Amino acid sequence: MSKMFYSNMYHFYISCGFILCMLKTANYLKKAEKLIIYKIIYLRNEELVKKLHYLTIFPFYWRRENKDSKLTSFLLLWWDKEIGEKEKRKILFPFWWYFSSERYTSYTLFPLFTFGSSSDKREGHIIITPLFWNIYKEESKFSCILPFWWSIGKGDYKKTKILFPFYWKFQTKTSSKIILFPLYYYRSRGVYYRKWSILYPFFQYIKENNRKEYYFGWPLIIYQKDIDYCYFSFFPIIWYSYKPNRKYFGLIPLFFYSEKSNNKYFSILWPLYTHKKINNYYTSNNVIWKTIFYDDYYNGDYEFRLCYYLFYRVKLKGEREHGFMPFYSSYNGKDGSKSFSLLLYFFNYHKKKLKKVDDYYEEVNIFWFIRILSNRDYLRKKYGKSILKEL
Repeated sequence: MSKMFYSNMYHFYISCGFILCMLKTANYLKKAEKLIIYKIIYLRNEELVKKLHYLTIFPFYWRRENKDSKLTSFLLLWWDKEIGEKEKRKILFPFWWYFSSERYTSYTLFPLFTFGSSSDKREGHIIITPLFWNIYKEESKFSCILPFWWSIGKGDYKKTKILFPFYWKFQTKTSSKIILFPLYYYRSRGVYYRKWSILYPFFQYIKENNRKEYYFGWPLIIYQKDIDYCYFSFFPIIWYSYKPNRKYFGLIPLFFYSEKSNNKYFSILWPLYTHKKINNYYTSNNVIWKTIFYDDYYNGDYEFRLCYYLFYRVKLKGEREHGFMPFYSSYNGKDGSKSFSLLLYFFNYHKKKLKKVDDYYEEVNIFWFIRILSNRDYLRKKYGKSILKEL
């Protein structure tokens, strides 16, 4: 017991001596101008000049103080800074952060939690990482519970709310959009545009100015109406449209009718029969597409064809054609050129206008390639051998 008693007394006296030395040193430091113990203690006292104090016990303790601010640090983990009565900062790195000023105060327990607010309560934040976020300012606000709820606002002109993935709402001063996925959709723009959907594409309604549109099982049934416009379709059977300069109606495949400002068109069991009329130009009738067709032009021209070359009579742009295959065919050109053939060119006569001179080349052939008559010699004598290059 005696040894333990003396040991405890020894440590007690040593501790008292250390405390007395520190008190004396502190008393000395108040009056000293500068004291340096190499690499361990640094003291500078300029109270009489600038009221500036430094005290460093490396690497454990730092203290800096002047008439306007005070900074204290211990082991680079604890930081305490004061700037008069206006601003205070306390940090226990990296977990605890405290900030206070005339305008804003915040507390942070990193990385789990932080909250703060301004002195007038117009700005603030509450964050529980990573799930809950609430940040608000005078002109904006942001809130979310990740990943499901989102709320964003910017004054009175822009707001967003989302309950992912079912509810979506976007709103500005001039437009809004609401989605209740997948049941409902609504959108507005200004005072003249509205759009609704229920189980799209089961039903949709759109209104813009005087125009209205209805869709049922798009594209199965469509109805559109405006002041000078109307459209209806029951896909793929019924088609109807009306405009001042165009209208059409179709009962597919039985009947289709179309009318524009300068032409008309209708068909019966297309392509069984079609009729087309262009004002002041021509009228056309077709049976089984182009199997049989007759075009009648307003200037007196015409074109009639049966299986195109089987039987045809044509007067078009100053030229005439007639034919009944395989028996005969004839052609008369507007420049005086002619041709006539029988039995698939078994007999053939043609007259061709020459390019360089005002004359014609004529010949008669039988058996497709045997020339029995021509004016080659006449043209060679009259114009020289060079004219034969055109033949």
